[in-house]
Amino acid sequence: MVSQTSGLTALVGAQLIDGTGAPPIPDSVVVIQGERIVAAGPAAEVAIPFGAEVSILEARGMTVLPGFVDSHVHLTFSAGPDHPTTVRQVTEESDETLLLRAIGNAQRALCSGVTTVRDCGGRGHIAQAVRDAVQAGLVLGPRILASGMPITTTGGHLYYLGLEADSPEELRKAVRSQVKAKADVIKVCASGGNMTPGTNPLAAQYSADDLSLVVAEAHRLGRRVAAHAIGTAGIRHSASAGVDTIEHCLWLGQTGIEYSAEIAQLMQAKGLYAGLPLPGIYRLLLPQKVATSEEQEVRLADMRSQLFGMRQTIQQGVRFMVSSDAGVRFTRFEDLYLSLKVAVHGLDLSPMEAIVAATGTAAEALGLGDELGSVVAGKRADLLIVEGDPLSNLETLQQVRWVFRDGRVMSQDGLLKLR
Repeated sequence: MVSQTSGLTALVGAQLIDGTGAPPIPDSVVVIQGERIVAAGPAAEVAIPFGAEVSILEARGMTVLPGFVDSHVHLTFSAGPDHPTTVRQVTEESDETLLLRAIGNAQRALCSGVTTVRDCGGRGHIAQAVRDAVQAGLVLGPRILASGMPITTTGGHLYYLGLEADSPEELRKAVRSQVKAKADVIKVCASGGNMTPGTNPLAAQYSADDLSLVVAEAHRLGRRVAAHAIGTAGIRHSASAGVDTIEHCLWLGQTGIEYSAEIAQLMQAKGLYAGLPLPGIYRLLLPQKVATSEEQEVRLADMRSQLFGMRQTIQQGVRFMVSSDAGVRFTRFEDLYLSLKVAVHGLDLSPMEAIVAATGTAAEALGLGDELGSVVAGKRADLLIVEGDPLSNLETLQQVRWVFRDGRVMSQDGLLKLR
């Protein structure tokens, strides 16, 4: 049991994966004071404090990681069995029910080791309300960055969430209205999407000039921009406009995957990030114990074929982050580890690279790198402690013992810890 005092807490003996990509430290000490990490490193180099105000947590046989940063979720979505079910839920449920659903989803994420989420679009301002409730201590939850309502064309992708804008003036007003509603980030739908019948995922919804206007207005008001871009045309316009994070990056075109090295080079030159959500549609293609070797080979080949454009983006050197898209069809908030497994099998990442893409790099992309994403002295004590070694088996990320957020134990053995 870790006591909640104003003194020091020392996590002793665990393997440390610090979120920077550095080699793991097999026998570590991490010292927490208040909300911050004050020391982290090999046991031989970090003195273990003792005294009445020190709580020692023995963590041998465990691994300490940064709390995960799930950079693409939808807190008000139900993770239903198909897109129509999820759309009906988010459009027909009352605001009160959506609020409760969002709180529950946020808490499931927290208990699994996700200490920060970026909500990438929901109905109304529910995500902001949950964020504020967490900040005020009314409910437990992860740190939340909320985009509020996504900006889209009339009848465009996610139009049912309530913010359609077509002309330059409407786009400016849409950005300003979301900032007025205290959105942390601006979400714009640069292409159509599979959740919205009648839209075209392959085609761009906005011109590069339109998106440049959105970026300029958002940056003027101190907000970053995330763009939904499945098709190559939407990615091209987003990159030209300097959108901070380009989400999905599937590079789809009329003839299949139409990857463009030129666009990827532009993303790299501008320092843009590729957001790579890996939801349930890919998780279903992971190796299954009940499947034959032939079935597994077919599934993996299908997955790798669908993710070819993402792999090319990574190989070209574009900075990227791995996320879940939690809330969309059969994509639960507590299963980010499955997205990391998809990253290993489908994107050719090592387990370490997948973890860094959902911790240190994700924090940087969201503008939180100075505070979060790595277990480094001076940063906020957002920590995940699991049984075993996730570098050997990512399944161990399910064996959560403790989750710290801002130096406080928020979850222990999968249960919220109120005090």
